[in-house]
This record gives sequence, C-alpha cells and structure tokens, in this order.
Amino acid sequence: MWSRLFLLLIFATLLLEVNALHLQSNRYHATQLRTGLRNRSRRSAELKCVLPPQPANGEYKVTKGSVVNGKSALVNLLYSCNPTFALVGGPSAFCWNGEWNYVDRPRCVQTCNLIKHRSMQYNCIISGSDATRPCNNNEVEGTVIQPACKKPHYYTPVELPYMVCRQGNWNVLPTCIPECGLLTSKNASTGAVVPWHAGIYYKNTPAVTHERFCSGSLISNSVVVTAAHCFWDENIKAIRDEKNYAVAVGKLYSDWGNAADEEYAQKSDIKKIAVPKQFRGAETNYQDDIAVVVVSPSFEYQFHVRPVCLNFKYELYEEQLKSGSVGKSAAWDVSSDIEVSNSNKLQVIDMPFRSHDDCTTTSAEDKFCAGDANGPALCGTNGGSGITFPATIQNTTRYYLRGVASIRPTNDGKQCSTFTTFTSIAKYQNLIKTYWFL
Repeated sequence: MWSRLFLLLIFATLLLEVNALHLQSNRYHATQLRTGLRNRSRRSAELKCVLPPQPANGEYKVTKGSVVNGKSALVNLLYSCNPTFALVGGPSAFCWNGEWNYVDRPRCVQTCNLIKHRSMQYNCIISGSDATRPCNNNEVEGTVIQPACKKPHYYTPVELPYMVCRQGNWNVLPTCIPECGLLTSKNASTGAVVPWHAGIYYKNTPAVTHERFCSGSLISNSVVVTAAHCFWDENIKAIRDEKNYAVAVGKLYSDWGNAADEEYAQKSDIKKIAVPKQFRGAETNYQDDIAVVVVSPSFEYQFHVRPVCLNFKYELYEEQLKSGSVGKSAAWDVSSDIEVSNSNKLQVIDMPFRSHDDCTTTSAEDKFCAGDANGPALCGTNGGSGITFPATIQNTTRYYLRGVASIRPTNDGKQCSTFTTFTSIAKYQNLIKTYWFL
C-alpha cells in the first residue's frame, strides 16, 4: 500500500513539472509575439518620416535622428541658404511619426542687397497693408520700399518712385539732393549765416596749434572748393603736402579752438588737394587759381553746416554774372578803403559784380571782379573764399558758387585793393565734378 502511494506521488510531481514547462513555453511565445509586434510597429513608424528634397539655392542638414534610405522615425533638419538668398519659413523642420511641424516647407528665395544712401530713408511696405517697417540690409524678392528724403538736409524736386526687389536687383535707386545754398537765420545763435563757409588751417606742429591762412566753400559733405595759391610753394613750384592742413566748418570765429563755437564746429584733415595741372602761381599771373580739397572724415550736415549750390548751365551763369547783380561772400577780416579789419567773427558782405571795364586788373583771363571802389574787399587770409549769387527756383532762393577769391591783397598796413578778383569756376567744372561726391 505504501509503495502505491509513493508511485502516485511521483506521478503527480512529474505532472506538475510538465504543466510548468508548458506555462513557461506559453509565456516565452507571448513575449516573443509582443516584441515582434513592437519591432513591426517601430519599422512602420520609421517609414512614415520621409525626408524632403534639398531646397533650391540652399541645403539642410540632419541634426537629430537616424536616416535609412531617406526615411526615419524621428528627424530634425536645419536649413541654410546660399549667398544672396534668404530663408522663408523657420530655420528648422521636425518630424515624428510622419508628421512635420511646418505648413509650408522652408525655402530659399533671391534677395536684393540694400546699400543705403546717406540722403535716403527706407520704409518697407508690409504685404497686404499700408503699414511699413524698417528695411533690412537684404530684402527678399518682391519687397516694395517706400523711399523718402532725410529732411531737413536733403530734398527732391521730383516725386520718388517706389523700389521693388526683382531677380536680385532693385528696379530703381533714387537719391535725394542735399539742401544747398540756403542762408541760415540772422538770429541764429549757432554757426554763421553762410553755412558753407570753411576755414583752411595750417598745422603748426611746433606750436601745437592750427593757424588759419585761407578759406573755401563746402560743395558736399567731404569736398571744399578753394584757391590753388593757398597750397602753392613758389620756391619749389609745387603744391605742399596735404598732411600739413586741416579744414573746419560751422565756425563763427576764426581761431581753431574758440570755445564759443566749439560745440557746433566740425573739423577734418585734408587727404587730397587737386589743382589744374597748368597752375604755376605768380609765373602765370595766377591763371587757373582753383583747388578742390577732399577731407576725411566727412562732415555731417546740420543747419549751420550745408553745401553751397553748383550749377554749370551757361544760361544761369550769364544771368547771375551781369552788371547790377550782387553776390555774397564771407570773411573773417575785410577791408574798407585803407582800413583792414582783423575781426575774428565771420562777416557776410555784399559784393556787386563788376565788368572788365569797371575792374582794371592785370589778372588772368579766367577772372572776374566784385566789390565797391571803397570796399569792403577780401584781404589776407580770405584767399579762396567763395562768392555766391542768388537764384529763385520753385519758390526757393538758393545761392550758387560762381568764383573763389584769387589774388590776395596785401595785409601789411598798406591799402588793400578795393575790388576782389575771383577765379570763375565755370571753366573748371570737369575738375570739380570729378571730386564733387567722393
């Protein structure tokens, strides 16, 4: 009986072990099934993120995710464009489970480089509205710019067209004209009535100072017209080194560092002096006595620093330089009869034009005279000062440069010449226009 019970116990134990093995096998197959399903799901997800083609005129790089045969389960792309092209849309794109995070795929479009002119303001029109925004240095294809003059120092006599970016270029590049030849208010507490008047100074290095020895007229923000004799060395028959000189504008007082106008004066070194090749000083009786001076850095236009107008049309020249016309000049020292004023405050004087019959002079053929028999006249250190004549155009009176003071009267206590001789700028427009807007 005990042996039968023992056999039954062994059989039951074996049966339990077989059932345990079956259960373990079922669990293994279930795990394998679930793993297979997950792997199949992953493979299915990998197939959903299909990489787009590279953009025209640019590229993207994969910064996250693994790509197999152009497909991925999760991927991040970073876009960039070739030079002269700009990205429209975000710089990156992300995909998960086949869903991209953009509506319109990033793309590269042609741009126009906006080189901003000193005379202009640029307002970009916001598409679909009348509102504007500040323009960037590079704007995309189709951008429309509403240009405007920088008032009050620039103006335009005509309507400015809109600028449109087309195929990498702006359809037009409008510019404005500097406000020129406008006298400032006589009651102005800053600067002079003649805002284009410039003082030319010699750098006295041993004395650590600047000494004014000539004058000139500002014709642009970096160019002054004056007389060639200001820089001429009669001993060596050549123009002296431009590094020896400087120019100041916006000054009411002649001395270089006068505290009364230091806040408003602008000063620059001379980097170039251009004179006619045939100028030979006293040897040719000061024929071609004109110089164009280029300064660096450029001056900034203000109410008391503005250029004089230039107009080389023969009709206006003849209209202005005729008997009865009165021009304006500026000086820091003037003469009247035998008296010479040494005032260091800028004075504006009226000087009637004189015909060759009225003005007896031994000067060259490119000269004319202005002034009265008893003065005032320009003396000494006012060589190169400009004389201007008015013209009213479009209801605005502007002053036009017609000559620069040439032969300098003596300033040693003897009588100053009561007429001032000027070199006419009309014959030197090629020289002036070459440097006008450097």
